[in-house]
Parts: sequence; structure tokens; C-alpha cells
Amino acid sequence: RHHAMDALVVALATKNHVNYLSNQHAKSENKRYDLRNKLRHIEEKTYKGENRKYAKEFLLPWQNFPVDAKNSLENIIVSFKQNLRVINKASNKYLVWKKKNGQLKRNIETQKGTNWAIRKPMHKETVYAKVNLRQKKTVAINAAIDGVFTKKFIIVDKDINQKVKKLKSKHYDIKMLKKYFMDNKFNGNKIKKLEVYYQENNYSAVRKTVDDSFKSIKWIEESITDTGIQKILINHLKKYNEIDEEGKQKERPDLAFSEEGLNEMNKNVKELNQGKEHQPIYKARVYETLGNKFAVGQTGNKKDKYVEAAKGTNLYFAIYKGKNKKDETVRQYDTIPLNIVIERLKQGESPVPETFFDKDNLEYNLIFYLSPNDLVYVPSEEEQDNINSIDFSYLSRKQKGRICILTDCSGTTANFIPYRTASLIFNMNFKEQNKKGFSYQIQNEYGLGSPQSKNQKCIDNTMIKEKCIKLKVDRLGQIVKIGEY
Repeated sequence: RHHAMDALVVALATKNHVNYLSNQHAKSENKRYDLRNKLRHIEEKTYKGENRKYAKEFLLPWQNFPVDAKNSLENIIVSFKQNLRVINKASNKYLVWKKKNGQLKRNIETQKGTNWAIRKPMHKETVYAKVNLRQKKTVAINAAIDGVFTKKFIIVDKDINQKVKKLKSKHYDIKMLKKYFMDNKFNGNKIKKLEVYYQENNYSAVRKTVDDSFKSIKWIEESITDTGIQKILINHLKKYNEIDEEGKQKERPDLAFSEEGLNEMNKNVKELNQGKEHQPIYKARVYETLGNKFAVGQTGNKKDKYVEAAKGTNLYFAIYKGKNKKDETVRQYDTIPLNIVIERLKQGESPVPETFFDKDNLEYNLIFYLSPNDLVYVPSEEEQDNINSIDFSYLSRKQKGRICILTDCSGTTANFIPYRTASLIFNMNFKEQNKKGFSYQIQNEYGLGSPQSKNQKCIDNTMIKEKCIKLKVDRLGQIVKIGEY
């Protein structure tokens, strides 16, 4: 848009403006007061008994020039060149020595073969291991016994666990065990529910340096795989607890896990480990859910190594339409991961799958897909009834206010901002806000990334992804509708 503003200034600049400005910045002592008086507002003031003339701002080309210029600039729809090159065939060239007319000469050869060159980062540098963790939960007695027989569960209570093992050794089957616990009391009480251990394999883990990001006892309990290291870190953190003004205990991981705090912990690691020897702790294995992480490969140990997509590689947000189980026509959404995009492009297919299946296995068909910087139009309630009546070649100023740009996407979330926004004035995530000493509910002025508006409602309180139509601006600035409603 600033190029249009430059063009407007150049178009309205006369030879007098050029001459005057050139003279002002030249080393000549001859000043063009005649041009100054012609081109700028002149204000007369008395200074030390003398009348003096002072040059102010330039005269406007016409009276409402600033307003007209602003309105015109706001009407310009800016489209951005997309960088969606994901893969292409390698075309490397190399030098070889070849005999020609009995003499060795250097010749440039082009690499042959069908090697693919990937033009985007495949994943972040951190590699996670898939881990199985023992978790605890409470289930009904019948479910607990079923789990014991299928080896899914181990009963937490040692006495009850031993009793079940003893009865199983006497050839009790599932029905007999269930009947036994229904008919008998254990320690004077009838058992209806039991705490059980079970293995959860939907986690990934990575070794992380111990620092103040180990922010609380609760976080340590819920994030570190090794229970022994958990106890040591918790016992050490408790030593640094403080009492605040309200009489509540305040945890101080910033002190406990500073360089001095870690040295102190490792000096007393035996005491913190209840008298048992332990190696110094500088790193701990932290786990989290697998989420959108994917395996590095399919063979060897690559299938157990997991990575997550690098920033800026969510290039395709797909919008599908179909009937749900209530027979209502609805949209479904999906962000296509880069590894799937690469695989589809290698097979000669479009980057986005043509169909989508929901949790009820109902099929939805692709209507269009969006990439960052793509333009969309959000029709008003009146326009939704007759989309084909909209003339996208001649949108009114009010209609142009309903155009938005996709900024980023993840999962089923798509974030948009109005097309007139060149860049965000306030754009700071919660972590950065905390460092600066303040906390807003939003991460930027349009609410992108905030819990309250995950899918961006910024036009008539309408969720943009539910109603939008994809637009394209050609090289002449003409708007073309390319997405179905």
C-alpha cells in the first residue's frame, strides 16, 4: 500500500516542488524564496520589532486531499506473493573431466535421477522419544478385574492385589472373582471401586536442563518421568519456599534452580534422596502428550523418534462441507501437516486431501483450502442467501471492510486479521508479557491466540472460517472469487 502512496505523491509533485526541494538541499546560498512563497503556507510574526515571514506546511493539492487519499488507500486490496514451494526435483550441476579430441576438458553435467529437494524445514531440531508411563486412576471393581485378566491394570492396593493373585492361583475365572468381591467384604467394607495402575503410551519425552521453567511442585510431579528425580527436586524446592504477605506459601524455582541453587542441591543430593546415593542432577527427562508430533521414519529406531512441525510450515488450511449425523450441512476443518503435504506432492496429488472423515466416520468434501496471506470475504447475513449476486469486481467500501487475511492456522483453528492491517501494533505472547511485568487476556489487538477467540470473530461476531469465501487478486488488482460457499 505504501507504493501507492509514493505514486500519489509523485503524481502530484510539480516541477516547482522538485526545484524548490533540490534548492533547499543544495549547497547554493541562493534560496528560492519565490517558490517557497508559492508552495507553502506563509505566516507573518513580529520578532524584535520586525515583521518576519515563516514558512509552514505545503499547500494541499485540493482541500480534502488527506481524507481523499486515506479513503483511496484503504480501498486498495493488497495481495501478497505466496511462497508455497514445498518440493521440487533436484537440478544440481557439477564439473567433470572428459576427453575431447584427445584432450581432457572440464564439462558441466546436470545431475540425473529423481531426487526430491524439500524447500521447507521438515521439523524442529528437538527429537522426542515415545515413552510408556505408568499412570493411576480409579475404576469400577468389575472394570478393574477385567483389566487384571487382560493385563491392562495392576491393582494399587497391595493386599487386594495379593488376594486377587491368590484367587487366580485357585483357578478363579473373571465371573467367580467378580462374584467373590460382590458377596464379600474386604477389611469390613464392600469394594465398589479400585485404584489401578495402567500403561499410557501416548507420551513423548526429551531431556531438559533443570532451570526455573521447572516452575512448581505440581509441574514437576506431572512432567518428569523419573519418580526418584521428582522427589529430589521437590524436596530441594521446598527448602526455598517463602511466606507472602497474605501468609501463603510461595514457591521460588528462580532461586532453587538458579546456578547457585543447583550447586547447593547437588552438594546435598544424598540428604534430599533420604540418605541414598544419587548422581548429580543437571538434566531431567520431561514428558508431554504426543499431540501433533510425528515419527521421523518407519524403519529401525526412526519409528520411535518423534518431532514436531517447525514454525511457519502449516501452509494449508482445508475447509470441507458435508452432512453431519443430524443431517445438517456443516463445515469441517483441518490443517494439513507438512509431512503429509510432501508425501502427497511426491505422488503427484494435490497438497490437500479431497475428502475428510469426522469421528462418526461421515464423509465431507473439500470446498477450498487457504494458505497464510490468502484473502477471504465474509458475506453479510443478507448476502449469504444469494452469494452469486455479489459482484466481486466492484465491491463497495463497506463490502471491502469484510475482507480478511489468513495469518496462521493449526489443527482446526484459523486466525484472520482485516486486510487493511499492514502489521500488528500490539503483538506479544503471554510469556513475553510476563517478562515485561504485565498481563493482558489477548496476545494482540485482534485477539489471535487468546483462549476467548481461538477462531477469530472480528466481523459481526461471525466466526470467519464458518462463512468465508476464498478470494484471489489478479495482477491487475481485480478481485476474483475462487472458493465455493
